[in-house]
Amino acid sequence: MNTTYPHKKGAGKAALAALAMIATSALLFGYFSQSVLAADLGKPQAVPTSYAPAPAGAALPAGYQKADYAVAADPLASEAADAQAIPMEEAAELGAQALWELFGADLGGATVYMSYCSGTETFPRAFWSGDVRFGSSRTPQDPGFSFSLDAVTGERFGAAQSRILSVELDLGLDAALAENPQEYLDLARQLAAEKNLVHGQVEAVSYNCQGYSCNDPDITLNVLGTNGEKALVTFSRYDQQLKGVGYDAERRIREPALEKLDQELEKRIEAARAAAVESLAAYLRAGRDVAF
Repeated sequence: MNTTYPHKKGAGKAALAALAMIATSALLFGYFSQSVLAADLGKPQAVPTSYAPAPAGAALPAGYQKADYAVAADPLASEAADAQAIPMEEAAELGAQALWELFGADLGGATVYMSYCSGTETFPRAFWSGDVRFGSSRTPQDPGFSFSLDAVTGERFGAAQSRILSVELDLGLDAALAENPQEYLDLARQLAAEKNLVHGQVEAVSYNCQGYSCNDPDITLNVLGTNGEKALVTFSRYDQQLKGVGYDAERRIREPALEKLDQELEKRIEAARAAAVESLAAYLRAGRDVAF
């Protein structure tokens, strides 16, 4: 599980949403009032969606060779892919290529557990997610990789790696780093340029938040491209290793859905407030009638 420390009001919401999806394929359900929306969030939704044609014959990442890994349907998944979705094995291979390109990950001997989701109210788009594990153990503390991508086009939504460090570190907010994250801003800019994360030139990089996963503290940066695309990049605060990337494709789907739900939540809160005021007024009127 990834924990995030916003440095200022509102900071870290985008990072938390993106990384939650990458790590757990759950998509930031805790952002909203659980008491109001708990019955709605997280359920598969029949969302009408239009898709751009899948890119034909995309080039393999430089130096990539397909590893000898196994692909298995995640036993924790509950949905079957529909006819529009690319095959599970093809989605796993696209994920393997992304992990190689970003982390240099060799999946030889690994098992890629694949799960399909037709979309949720917080993310109305069908997606494949992959959980890569080495060995038979599969707990949140085990090292591994994860990715998510569009179930129809194969476009990348995000990718991450998790690990357990052999040292004990302070996992709390580093206030000095929050005030001066220049080292990591430079790393994010360099990575975005090398990996073409925003499909063009980088216009700006800014601090987002700090957090940790397992016992590995991290920092997340916003990357803005000159074309308007945005990406999230997370590095370890221990050794500057890349931990995760969230792509603009994920943001373009997530943000409008979250804004819509936020508006609905506000409406429900306002309706509840009005009902409470009316109930109080009725109670006071009833008490006055009894008194007189």
